[in-house]
Amino acid sequence: MQIVFLLKNSNWILFLFIFLSHTMVAQGTLTKPSIFDLLGGKGLRETTLKLNMQEMESKRKSVANFPGVLSFTDSLGQSSTWKVDLVVRGKFRRMTCGFPPLEIQFPKIQLTEAGLAKHRDYKLVTHCLLDEAQSDQIILREHLVYKMYNLITSNSLRTQLLRISYVDVNDKHANKLTRYAILIEDEDELGDRLKAVDCGDCRVIGSAEMPVDQENLMAVFQYFIGNTDWSVTGRRNVKVYKPKEGGLMIPVPYDFDWSGFVDAPYAVPTAALKKTDVRQRVFQGFPATKETIDKTIALLEQKQNMLFQLIDDDAFLEKQVKNNLKKYLQSFYNRDAAKIPHSSK
Repeated sequence: MQIVFLLKNSNWILFLFIFLSHTMVAQGTLTKPSIFDLLGGKGLRETTLKLNMQEMESKRKSVANFPGVLSFTDSLGQSSTWKVDLVVRGKFRRMTCGFPPLEIQFPKIQLTEAGLAKHRDYKLVTHCLLDEAQSDQIILREHLVYKMYNLITSNSLRTQLLRISYVDVNDKHANKLTRYAILIEDEDELGDRLKAVDCGDCRVIGSAEMPVDQENLMAVFQYFIGNTDWSVTGRRNVKVYKPKEGGLMIPVPYDFDWSGFVDAPYAVPTAALKKTDVRQRVFQGFPATKETIDKTIALLEQKQNMLFQLIDDDAFLEKQVKNNLKKYLQSFYNRDAAKIPHSSK
């Protein structure tokens, strides 16, 4: 197979070669790197996003896009600037947050010319609160949740922690608002890895539509982090993927800011579940046997040291915050894991 890569820089060619040589997929075909691969990597990615703040505010109640310019130093150390479209997204956060969450849409032509994959739609979890310290805490904790789920299962969305300097094109003084943000990979990109398609129209009525072990793993993890802001049947904060070759659907969760682990100041207990505290755990998964639940708990116990090490290795959270997060998770192992209800069948 002949590979034509339009960027002439030797570093780019080396990157492509290394990337492709490690991404063999079914039937001997190879995948292209995506824009996420250029933005992704260990640690923090510094970026600049130029946009019209006034236009962003005017688009809070619509799905209309507006222009922006994203600049960053990529994973190879190369400066990269992209003209992008921005869309205000979300439900609760788009209307209540001081700065709404966005979707970044990269131009298909530029992606093709750069020899990159077609994936172009990336969610950006922005800071919600105007208070910098509080908004940073929420983003850093939610990013940890995504990383923890990555450690537990490959049926999960990749994320990249960004430090974005927002520049309002209408500001003559070019003042910058700099905050943490989470970039979430294109959902079709995850589908390619899973060899599945986003099944947005599929109905999920019960456990018969998806593998019992995978649904239970997701549900127990949500319980583990104290999250009840999700529903498979109601398709709330859970994506469902249908394998291309047939089979049961694969659940993939997202949006964890209302979890007890993140403990966002704006999160409130779910009254319908009789919660009195955001950090209170309530199990919402489908009924499963004790054997299935015990197997899932055993996996979380096996991963405990890795999960705690992930928290310890975070370079941006204070030690006391890390200790409190580990203490909260430890309460699952010591107390709440045994409270998960199980069926007799």
